Amino acid sequence: MKSQGEHKVLYNPGFSGLIDTYGREADCSASLSERAVCQGLVWRIGTGYQELVAKNDKLFLSFKTPTAAQCDDIHYGFSTINKSGDEVIFTLNEGGVLTNGTTTTALNLNRVIGDTGCLITAIKYGKSTDTSPVSLAGGTDLPYNLLPGTAGGNSRPGGTSSGAPFIKLKYDTVYTVVFIAKGAVSINAIVDIVVA
Repeated sequence: MKSQGEHKVLYNPGFSGLIDTYGREADCSASLSERAVCQGLVWRIGTGYQELVAKNDKLFLSFKTPTAAQCDDIHYGFSTINKSGDEVIFTLNEGGVLTNGTTTTALNLNRVIGDTGCLITAIKYGKSTDTSPVSLAGGTDLPYNLLPGTAGGNSRPGGTSSGAPFIKLKYDTVYTVVFIAKGAVSINAIVDIVVA
């Protein structure tokens, strides 16, 4: 499966598209994300709707990436973040250790292929206010982002953020998306991970 050597784009006279760098046919009219979905490379994980009640309450969504022997590339990006209420700050933590949480599974966006064979492991979510509080220790936080809300006397409505660019991830590493409430908020985060 791995092909770290020379990458070529080949022309096939009987095919109206191209061959991608992994040797798979690619329809030139489709976007890169559509191609990845059709090839069964996109996995979706999420938190479901969660309530954060007070300032500095946290929501976590964690997963471990495959090894270099299992795949060529791993990319992460938000599909959607739905929220209402106050502001939320969020970041992606790399290499931290998550304690507690509820185990969940990934969904392949190509429903013909289905959900078996996912190389993403240790998928968990949870809140700092759960009966068994979820916490994160160590790791490196990537730059923070802000989802606007009604904090600080502003009249901005809650919103949805979508289409964030993908970030290439390290192999065999635990990543955790951390959401920090600035007040009462309802939030649902959906993350897409491409494993090629």
